Amino acid sequence: MVQRFNSGFLRFGFAFILSGMAAISQASSLPGPATVVSIGAGGVGGVYYAVGGAMCRMLSRAVLQTPYICKVDATGGSVFNLNALKTGELDFAMVQSDIGHHAYTGEAQFAAVGPYEPLRDVLSLHPESVTVVARKELEAKSFQDLQGKRVNIGHPGSVARASVDQLLGAMGTDYQFFSRVTELRADELTEALCSGRIDAFVVSVGHPSAVVQDPAALCGAQLLPLQGEAVDALTQQFPHYAKVDIPGGIYTNNAANVPTYGVLSTVVTRADVDEQRVYDLVKAIFSNLDNFKRLHPALEHLDKQRMTKDGLTMPLHPGALRYFREQGWVKN
Repeated sequence: MVQRFNSGFLRFGFAFILSGMAAISQASSLPGPATVVSIGAGGVGGVYYAVGGAMCRMLSRAVLQTPYICKVDATGGSVFNLNALKTGELDFAMVQSDIGHHAYTGEAQFAAVGPYEPLRDVLSLHPESVTVVARKELEAKSFQDLQGKRVNIGHPGSVARASVDQLLGAMGTDYQFFSRVTELRADELTEALCSGRIDAFVVSVGHPSAVVQDPAALCGAQLLPLQGEAVDALTQQFPHYAKVDIPGGIYTNNAANVPTYGVLSTVVTRADVDEQRVYDLVKAIFSNLDNFKRLHPALEHLDKQRMTKDGLTMPLHPGALRYFREQGWVKN
């Protein structure tokens, strides 16, 4: 069962490589000059790369005044994409909402280089949820039930680790809340949880994800909700966070929606990128949103209202703002 799940994600990756090539070929055959657009995504086989391919497919196939040749670039992820956007190597970049916010304000890992004020939001996509997975035998119902338990908190510098630090701080406690903490790699988590070496682990992922599916299928691992005053405080304090639900039914033995919070995968650009180019990308996605949502499991639960506000902490690019105003989604 685990093999089939993982191979399914590989098939999605290869499918989007092929679909991206087909989109380029189709756009190249259109009459008149075509505009080349580049989207920085992530590693081949990852969710970002597949979603970037989906956006390219929508733009290249849309009926627009200008034909586009859209190419998705395999990259090292959010920070790489932002640097490539700065140098003009990319027109659009997929980045985590917290990393984009830090780049715009010159905080955290961008403190040394300072704020990058030309950065502009375009839209948000799937959430990368703070996800708590616990042993079935623990019979835990909430994060508070992990007090005195053995919990994997992620490696230093990871989004999961930062989330645990902030959550414990908002609860008025620290790592002493747990009996023991570990820093295992993602590929070690299933064995550690199912063998009973740890009681729970925290990850920040888009869903569905093999890191959750594997222990759920093998040993009945359960997702725990993250909600309450501490989460309310975090989502109010940090605008790059949003409350989200992990959809029920996508993991074995986890039928109900699970409330949590997390960062968003967002699409960003520069202020100097042509307004019509941004408008056309946004229009291509939203005018065919149902088709777009079918192109990858991570996109299945997108909501157009949330895509125009959740995780968007920087000024909207005028091209995106124009389309949102036309649809009545943004008033100002």
